[in-house]
Amino acid sequence: MPVLKSAFVTPDHLAQALREGECQQLEEGDVGPDLMTLCAAPEAAARHRDGVTVFDSTGFGLEDHVALDVLLELAEEAGIGARLVARQDSRYRSTARIRRL
Repeated sequence: MPVLKSAFVTPDHLAQALREGECQQLEEGDVGPDLMTLCAAPEAAARHRDGVTVFDSTGFGLEDHVALDVLLELAEEAGIGARLVARQDSRYRSTARIRRL
């Protein structure tokens, strides 16, 4: 819980995240704007860019995919992180390899 208390927490759907997500552990006032608000006004998160952000996703898989695409693009632009590529291997359930960006 210390990570949540110190992070910028943004849910996909506030009411749902307060019932089902990590946001259950927080007071409503400790939760940042929801995903729709951030998409409409990204400047709402500008002051949190250098800190830890938690995206509390309790909704649709499409939102998760879009959020991941945005984060990957930002990481590539900043030259940080490593891409994890998972592939199916007939000998194992799955395998993964890491490629430097």
